[in-house]
Amino acid sequence: MQHRAHWTNDGGTWGIPGGAIDSHESAIEGARREVEEETAVVLDPERVRWTGVTSTFHFTWVIEREFHPYGPHATRDGRRYFAHNVQKKGRWTYTTICADLNTPATFHPDEESLELAWLSEEEVSELPLIEGFAAAWPGLQTLPAELYIDMGSIFAKRELRWWERPLKVADNLVTEVAQHRPWLWRRHDVKDFITESDLPHTPSEPGFWWTKNAVAVQGGKIAGAQQVKPLPFAAQGCFDTVDVKGTAADKIAEIGSYNSAKGIETVVVTEDEDLINRLPVEYLHVYSIDTLGIDF
Repeated sequence: MQHRAHWTNDGGTWGIPGGAIDSHESAIEGARREVEEETAVVLDPERVRWTGVTSTFHFTWVIEREFHPYGPHATRDGRRYFAHNVQKKGRWTYTTICADLNTPATFHPDEESLELAWLSEEEVSELPLIEGFAAAWPGLQTLPAELYIDMGSIFAKRELRWWERPLKVADNLVTEVAQHRPWLWRRHDVKDFITESDLPHTPSEPGFWWTKNAVAVQGGKIAGAQQVKPLPFAAQGCFDTVDVKGTAADKIAEIGSYNSAKGIETVVVTEDEDLINRLPVEYLHVYSIDTLGIDF
């Protein structure tokens, strides 16, 4: 979080680093540049987990001066202009980028910041926030959930003849899952932050799942697979594999029923339609394996 310098817009409030994008930049490119300029933290674009418009407003721009050497009016510095009004309407949008870091980050505030700090969601909610971020903050918060990945679905979708050398291929794919696993999962597909009329909307509940721990469930010929490369910093202590005697789908269905009965929010990643139909509806949330960020 950035404690904004007093001379900046809404100075003295807190927000996330950011700013206006250049004409040639995408929102992600602009966010990466602004973060590096204001904090010295370098973000890897491959670690971006979600991006979305979180605030918007419409404006009318009134041009009162048209500078011309024969204009009847003059500014203090002698420039001549015609005085008339031309109205132009436009729209500003604020896009928020969610990403994770590969390594611990050392940050250094620039002149736009009074201070920088890593803070918990609870601590952020107690701060005086800059207006645009304050409106979006409820929808940017998270709810905790357990994450279970049906590795059988991943192997089946890859179609790499994995059955001929299952463990070698499985080791490589487990490594990919471990290195690409997103911690943030969008809870809703609807536009939480913008209404259908393109007006700003303040969400009433957290918009993301936060999956602190991920479990890759694997059975059959691929039981025993392990990642073959060291885990990235962000995944250390947060990723594990579980081998089962039967199928991964059976184990996940069993876990799903237990968690649903206990009221534990659970995210399941699978393409197995039979497994999806067996999972309870309450507290269970199913995502396709494409959401892992792996290129299939």
